[in-house]
Amino acid sequence: MLSADSHYTECIENPVRTGDIDKLVIAFLNGNRSFSSTRRMRRLVQGVQQLFALGKSEWTETGIDLHPEAPDKREFLKAAQQVNKELARYRTAFSFETELGRGGNVLLGHFLRRSVGRGISAQEVAALERVLDVANNGKIDYFKMCGACGIWFYKRFSHQRYCSDACRMRDYQGSNRWKAYRRDKAREYYWLHKREKERKRVRTNRKGR
Repeated sequence: MLSADSHYTECIENPVRTGDIDKLVIAFLNGNRSFSSTRRMRRLVQGVQQLFALGKSEWTETGIDLHPEAPDKREFLKAAQQVNKELARYRTAFSFETELGRGGNVLLGHFLRRSVGRGISAQEVAALERVLDVANNGKIDYFKMCGACGIWFYKRFSHQRYCSDACRMRDYQGSNRWKAYRRDKAREYYWLHKREKERKRVRTNRKGR
């Protein structure tokens, strides 16, 4: 398994493809805390998640509308201001980029949204757009920190708590429920073994008569 930092490096250095956008968001979220891009992405995702936790969502033709619910209206507005503060850091512009071959021939061209802010890459802008798209579809809570190892991941289903089966088992094996299960099993094996020894002793005594 890739570490968070190596996973971040792999995703950031590779070109952005449509199928890699969720992977790119997770790479930013799991980057080293010293990276300003990681801190920005975490603040944004957690801020939007807080908005959804404080508001009531309604589906519309264009996506989800959020409405503050009493008694959390002030908290909702405060969270909204914080999200807007984070979004204001991203200044972007559209451009048509071309790649030239030998002799100046145009090989290909495509439209691109690029960052015009300091220290913000095109990859981070792409990750931001994906976060907002996921939020507008009511699934911002699908970005989640693993309950065992703390790594961010994108959930495959709504009630998923762990990034892998290994983390799920590790967390379960440290729980009181697992410890009680182990104690019960140990007690059960003890009595099974004791009864088996008693049966063997009885059979031995009968043969000796």
